[in-house]
Amino acid sequence: MIIEVDYFQHKDYILVPVHIGENIDKIKVKFYAWIYDKNNDHKYWIYRNGIKDGLLVNTEGLVYWLNNHYLNNTQETVVKVESTPDIISKAEKRIWF
Repeated sequence: MIIEVDYFQHKDYILVPVHIGENIDKIKVKFYAWIYDKNNDHKYWIYRNGIKDGLLVNTEGLVYWLNNHYLNNTQETVVKVESTPDIISKAEKRIWF
């Protein structure tokens, strides 16, 4: 299933297993909980004076989290796909960031 990831100024597209696509709104809430948790030392933190001060929330981070934390070593994977007219027309769901 293809999901449109909408940042208002640009859009990315990800190819996900159907069960993720069907539940993407609930899954996004779990992603937010992970990425905003200051106890998680992921590479998406922006530091100011050595302190976690902001986040870079992007499609690469979502794909990373889905593959390494949500799907966690299953055979299934999520990939970012090129936004061609064919891909755009096949998007079945949209999430906003």
